[in-house]
Formats: sequence, structure tokens, C-alpha cells
Amino acid sequence: MDSFDSRSRLDALVESLIQKKKKYLLLKGSSIFALTIFICLGLASLLSLLYSNPIYYTLLKIITVMSLILIVIKALVIPLLREAGTKGVLGELDNIAPGLGEDTLNAIELKDNNIHNSRILGTSQNLALAHIDKIINKLDVLDLKSFYPIRNLKRYLILLIGTAIFASLITIFIPGNFPSYLLSFHVTPPNTGSHLELADIEITLKYPEYINLPTQKIKGTRGNVKAIKGTEITFEAKPLNSFEKGSLIVENGVSVPVSMSDGRIKAGFTVLGSGSFTIKETSTGLISETYRINTEEDKEPSVSISSPMGETVELGSEEKIDIFYEAEDDFGISKLVLTWENERGQSHIPIAKKEQETSAIKDKLSWGPSGINPADGDTIKLRVLAYDNDTISGPKVGVSNAITIKLKDARLKHKETLVYAEQLMEELINILGDEINIANKRNPARSMESTGNSKSEPGVIDIRQVLKIQKKLTQKIEHAIGTLDITIAGMKEDEYSDFTYFVGLSNMELRIKTLLDERKYLIESFAKLDIGRLGRLMKREINEFEDDILLLDSMLKGDKLMDSLRSSKDLLNEYDELSELLKQLNEGSNEQLEALIQEKLNQIRDLMSQLAKKINGLDGDIQEGFLNQDAFEATNLQTQLNQISKLAREGDIDQALEMLSSLTQSLQNMMASLENGMQSFGSSMMAKEISKLNELISRIEDIEKEETSLKDKTGELKKDLLENPNSPRDNLREFIENEKIKVQELINNLKQARAKIANESPGEANPEGAYLVEKMIEKSEQLNNWLKDMNYIEASKNAKSIEESTKGLNEMSSLNIGNLAKASQEIGRAKHLAQEIRKDLERFNIKGNSENQFGKMAGRQDEIQGQTGDLSSEIGERGDGLFFSPKIGDKLGEAENFMGNASKDLRGQRVSKAISNQDEALKALQEAKEQAQDMLQQMRLSARGNGSPVPMMLGQRYGQGIIGTDNRYVEIPAVDESQIGKEFKQRILEAMKGGSPEGYIELNKKYYDRIIK
Repeated sequence: MDSFDSRSRLDALVESLIQKKKKYLLLKGSSIFALTIFICLGLASLLSLLYSNPIYYTLLKIITVMSLILIVIKALVIPLLREAGTKGVLGELDNIAPGLGEDTLNAIELKDNNIHNSRILGTSQNLALAHIDKIINKLDVLDLKSFYPIRNLKRYLILLIGTAIFASLITIFIPGNFPSYLLSFHVTPPNTGSHLELADIEITLKYPEYINLPTQKIKGTRGNVKAIKGTEITFEAKPLNSFEKGSLIVENGVSVPVSMSDGRIKAGFTVLGSGSFTIKETSTGLISETYRINTEEDKEPSVSISSPMGETVELGSEEKIDIFYEAEDDFGISKLVLTWENERGQSHIPIAKKEQETSAIKDKLSWGPSGINPADGDTIKLRVLAYDNDTISGPKVGVSNAITIKLKDARLKHKETLVYAEQLMEELINILGDEINIANKRNPARSMESTGNSKSEPGVIDIRQVLKIQKKLTQKIEHAIGTLDITIAGMKEDEYSDFTYFVGLSNMELRIKTLLDERKYLIESFAKLDIGRLGRLMKREINEFEDDILLLDSMLKGDKLMDSLRSSKDLLNEYDELSELLKQLNEGSNEQLEALIQEKLNQIRDLMSQLAKKINGLDGDIQEGFLNQDAFEATNLQTQLNQISKLAREGDIDQALEMLSSLTQSLQNMMASLENGMQSFGSSMMAKEISKLNELISRIEDIEKEETSLKDKTGELKKDLLENPNSPRDNLREFIENEKIKVQELINNLKQARAKIANESPGEANPEGAYLVEKMIEKSEQLNNWLKDMNYIEASKNAKSIEESTKGLNEMSSLNIGNLAKASQEIGRAKHLAQEIRKDLERFNIKGNSENQFGKMAGRQDEIQGQTGDLSSEIGERGDGLFFSPKIGDKLGEAENFMGNASKDLRGQRVSKAISNQDEALKALQEAKEQAQDMLQQMRLSARGNGSPVPMMLGQRYGQGIIGTDNRYVEIPAVDESQIGKEFKQRILEAMKGGSPEGYIELNKKYYDRIIK
């Protein structure tokens, strides 16, 4: 054997023996240690029953820990150090085989020395290697099981199981906190009293009502409580000690009695905050371990405004915006509030919410500053507040992000509009002056002659100069129209504008543009100027501009009165605020209040000065004709105000209040005079227009009555034709039903014929014969419809055409054209039926005695149509109705057209269509009358100074565009969701009110009637 292999082999054998010995000793020591743990735990637990003193518990723990440390040293550390080394292994070999250990040691020494140095070895190399090989062979053949007897460890396993059972049984009867204390790092027990052991703990949590959660039971818990404030806790457990009576003690000192039933204790308390509680048996003094109370917080709601976005939103005082908001809370939201604040204070309004909206709300609301009387240019902060439903700690409030509202200066906007109106009036006065200068010449054409042309002959018109002057005049008119457009556009956004005057200016624009179009046509479309027509046009323009100037003048004068009245109302409000400040000063003086009073007095002086300028700026005719001058000259307001200021500084508040009351009365007299003057002025300006509008409404009502009477007579005629049994002819309804049966039989024969032809030609996509028969079927169905509509003239024509067509088909069938011979019998029967229907219609002569009656009714309809046309033409022309809405004329035009159609239907004896058109005519008349009545109401309001602002009447929805026809999304329910009964029928009837196209009213009524039934 090689020397190196022998040495390696010896090293491996010795190392293997050492590792096996270590493994055995480690397993043996661990078993002993585990066995000792169970024994110590059992013994310590038994000994813990003797006393519950903390010092005693501490001694038991120290003894137990020291015992375990000694066992670790003795059973693990010492054996591993002493027996698991090389010497220990060699000694163990001597015990197994005497001398083997010493021989193995010699072999190891020979291996470790230089085997090639025989002098050091004291022997030859061969003898050394032979000795090593000998030891290796002995170790290989030697039974070393006794060296690491693993089987001997089985006895420890049995002991471990026994002691574990012993320790487990002991821990059942010992205090529940002792094992946890024994295994903890605490030197002394955490509790100083005697211990009450509790098992099978169950906790019931009854949440506050506002949380809206069901009662929860928790079993198998260690006893700690985690709940929200206000939760009612029921604690149940099984005591392992003797328990007669006791109490549950909360950390803050509150004591609750404990009841005992069926071997279990039970007690309850309400969670008011974090802390702890224990159970105490009062007869023995035993106290349970301490159980923790952890309080969960009810979070405050989160709320935000998602729209409008941006730093600042501009808004008019009468405008509204949509505010989109979201609010959420962990348990529920009790209420929502919209708050706003400005320099003068803050306020709020509740936001309505749906009942089903509790913890999460996403909605919108419309808000406008009109209800809070803000000042123009004011800045307002808007927020949404969300309150939760916490009834225990009180509602918590979530505050949204703020929206900044910048109010538009509506009065400044109004002033800008009036500036354009004044500019328009100046431009029209300029144009009117030019036209009057031209018209006042003896020969209007001569005024257009070129005075600088010395070669011009008398009476000769210089066309080029005429065109030059007229084109310049046209440019002025175009510029005036531009100013008028700006004025009208400004009124649309002006909260202080008057709708009546807006209508007047809108009509003015239409009339001036019509005249301008004619003017352009005259001076641009002809090579030779029509001087006569131009003169007549200018005469019309002069009349137009005169009326327009008067309209603008009355609007501007009325607005000056209204502006003075607004200023006086502002001044009266300042008086009221000054009065309140003086009353506060009378109760107790302070420098801040005195400073506010002086500031208020200065504001009032400024307003007085402005009001005086406005009243002095009123036109003389208004002051003399419509205002009571005594109300303005009776007192010197500035002098009295100065006296009030002096009295306030001197502390004579009662006298200052008395003078302020007198000053307020004087101002109220001024306001009364302004109001009376404004109403008198408005009534005088509007009297003529109101009279004409009343006359228009009366004429529309007369036409409406006549048309209603004619419609009733038409209905009576139809009823007489249908149901009069004394008619010399057959009963009309019976005749119609019989003819409809014959027509249906005709259609069935033709369908049978088509089927036979198509079956005989399956390869042809559209056989010629089948196509011809299909056309005959369509004509027959049209005939059926004419009979239903009682249009006998069209029905007769249709029947004659069908008869001729069936004769042609019959002849073609005899020649077998298009496979028609296959259906010759059906075609023959169809021919005879068509001939019979045609003869029936001819025999049933509906003209007879009723022809004259239809003619008379048609003539009466023409008369009513003429009256409507005359009225429509009068409104369509310029006339004197400056404030008539163009829609009135449009509706009268619609009524005139429907009346014309009704007249044609009466002459054609189409009674159902005549009634349908009469219905539509009445509807148009009604709408025209409503338009006129609405305009009359607005004119009366304007005459009293209470006219509606233009934006409101135009349906402008501030910040969101224009409100016109309601085109919001409407969900149509599915079939199984539709409501059947009264509500559904009501919806159908409401749909009928929308009207029907011409000629379809009766048919639609029958259709709706079938649905309702």
C-alpha cells in the first residue's frame, strides 16, 4: 500500500469516529436537556400552586433557569469537550479492545512524523507503514456500535413523552399567566396580585347605531378589545378558579358587576377610549390578567369640489353655475352644507341629498349669488362641508377645496351697453338729418347735383354725384347697423336690460336691414338709377329712423330714471346700516365702532353726491312732466347728514337717530316720486303699443272662434255622413266596411296568383308575371287606404286603374305571357272583383246634396284664411308695432297655410284631412295668441319699471350655455319595465299634445286609441 494512502486512510477513520461520537453526545445531551425542561416546568408549575406571591414566583423562575443552565453544562458542554476529542476517542477504543487505543495513537504519531527519517522514527519506514496498515485493518474489522449506541437514546424518547404529558396536565390547573411569565424575559411577574385564571373567552361587540353594522361575536380571543368609541362590549369567560362574585374594573376606575351563569361569567361596558380592564373575584381577591382596550378612530369625511376648475370663476349676480362635488365617509354622512364668505360675512345653505346616499355621495348643485345680495365686483369663496353621523363624539366635519367666485360688475356692463345705444341714436339722428336735407329740396334730385360743375345744365341730374352721396349715406346706415348689433349683443348679457326694448331693437334691426337691402339693390343693380323709387325709399327710411330715434330716446330716458331709483335704494340701504351702527354706539362707545360710523358717513356722502348728479341730469321734460319736484327740494340732505355726523361725534346718539329717521323719510319720498315718475313715463311711452297689442290679441281670438266654429261644423258633417241612417244612400260606414271586404278578397286572389306563378318558376329570381301581380297587390292596398281615409275621388280613380290592369293581366294569361296562364282563374276572379268595386263607387254618388254644403264650408274657410292673411301681412309690414315679436307673424302664416290646405280638402271632399288641417291651424293661432299675450305682459312690466332682463327671457343658463328645448337624455324603459295602466296612458296622451303632420291627426288618434285600449 502506498504510504500516502495509508496516512490518509488513518486520518479519515479517526475523524469519522470523532464525528460519530460528537453526534451521539449531542443527541444524548439534547434529550437530557429537553427532559429536564419538561421536568422543571412541571415541578415549577406544581410549586406555583403553593403560593401566588411574586417573590415566590421569582425564586421558582430563578431555580428553574439555573437548573436548566446546569443541565446544559453537564449534559452538553462537558461531554462534548471531554469525550468528543481525539483522546476521548482513543480511550474509548481501549475500552472496546485493550491496547487498541495506544496502538492507534502510535500509528497517528508515526503518520505525523517524517516517515522517511528513520533516525527520528527509531524504526524503519517499512515497519512504520506496516504498523499503520495493521491499525487500519483492525479499525475496519472492529464492531464499533458500542462506540455510539444510538439505540440507547430510545429510553430518553419514552421519558420525554411522559414528562411532556405530565407538564401539559399540570399547566391546566396552574394560573394561566405563570407559564407565560416563566417563558418570558421578565424577572418578576407583571401583576402583583393573586391571579384569576379565565378560559374560553368570548367578546361581543354591539356597534353604535350610526355605524349601521351588525353585532359581532369574537370567540377564542385572548381578551383584548379593539373597537370604535361608543361600542358596547360584553365580556364572557369560564373561570378556572372558584368564582362566587366579582366585578369588571376599567382602567379609569369604573366598576361593573359580573354575573355568573352556567359556569361562565359575564359583564359589559362601553368603550369610551383606549385603556385596559381586569376581572376581580371579590371574595378571594383573585385578579385576572390585564386586557387591553384599543380605540379605533371615526375618521372625518373627505369632500372635494371637482368642477368648476381654475383659480377664479367670473359670474353675474343673476347667473348660476353647476358645482360638482364628491363626499365620502367610513360610516355615513349625515348632512351636506354649501358655505360662502365675502368681506361682509359668511353664510350657508343645506344641500339636499337622497336617502339612499349614506357613505359615498357624488352629485352636483346649481348655485347663484342672487339670494345673498352681493355687491358688483365682490369676491366670494365657496366650500362644501360634509358632516359625518357620529353621535358619540359628535359629528366631524370635512371641508372641501375652495372655489373663488368673482362677481361681474353688472352695472358697468349695463353702462357700456347704454353708451352704444346713445351712440346709435346719434348716428341715426345724423342719418335722419342727411335724408331730411335731401328730401326738403323742392326737387330732391337737384340736391344731388354737383354744385362744383359749372357746365351742368339746370334740371339735369348728375347721376355720378347722386350715387356718391347715396353710397356715403349707405355706409352710414351700415355703420349704424353695426352699432345696433353691438347694442343688441350687449343686452343679451346685460342683467339690467329690458326685454321689451330688446324686442323693439331686434325688430328695428330687421326693418333697417330690409331697407338697406333695397337701397343696395337700387344703387348697385341698375345701370340707370331709378330716382323715383329712390325717393320713395328715402321717405320710408325717414319714417323708420324717426320712430327708431323715439324708441331709443324713451329707452335711455327710462333707464336714467331707473338708475336714479337704484342709487336711491342703495342709499337707503346705507342709511339702515348707519342706523344700526348708531344704535350699537348708543349701547357702548369704542374707537373701532366710531371709525366705522365715520367711514359709513363718507360712503353716504359720496352716494348722495352721485344721486344728486343723476337727478339733475334727468331731462327737463321728465322732471317737469313726471316727477314731484317738492320731494327733491323740501330738504337739504347733505346739511342734515353733516349735522348727524356732528351729533355722533358729540355723543348725542338719540338726536342723531331722530335726524337720520327724518332723513330716511325724505329719501323714501324721493324714491316714491322716482317710482311714480318712472311708471308714468313708461305708461305714456308704452300706451300706444299696448293698445295695438290688445287689438292684435282680440283679432286673433276672433279668427280663432270662427275657425273653431267651422271645424265643429266639419266634424258634424263627417258624423252625419258616417252615422245618419235616414240618408237616401246606403249607410256610409256599412258601405265602407263592405268595400274593404271586397278589396281584401281582391288582394287575396292576387296573392294566390303570385304564389302559383312563383312556384312554377323556381329558377327565376323575379318572374315577369309575378312582378306584374305584385304591382297590382300594391295598388289594391292603396285603394284600401283611400277607403279608410274616406277619399272617394282618389278611391274611384284607383279602382278604375285596378280594373283596367286586371283586364290586361287576364288577356296576358290567355296568351300565357310570364306564366300567367297558371293563375288564370285567380286573375279572372280579381278582374270581376275590381269591376264590381269600381261600379259600387260610381253608384255611391257622394256629391249629391252634400256637394253644395262642402262648397259653402270651403268658401267660409277661404274667408277666414283671408282674415288671417291680412293680419299676418299687417304684422309683416313695418307698421307702428315696434314691439311685436316676429314669431307672431310666423305663427299666423302657418295658420294661413293650414287653412288653405283645409279649403282644398273640403272642395275635394276629404273631410278627415280637412279636420286635421283645421286642428293645426287652430294650434298655430293659439301659439300666436300666447306669443302676443306674453309680449303684452312684458310690456306692462316694462311700463311699471319691472321689465324682465333680457338674459332671463332668452333662457340663458349662466355658465352653462343657453336653455332652449329640453334635449336632456331620457331613458326609454324596456318592455318588461314599461308601466301599464293609468300612468302609461297618460304618457301617450301627453305625446298626442305634440301634434301630428298634416293629414295624419285622425290616423294617429286611432293608433293611440288602440294602444290605450
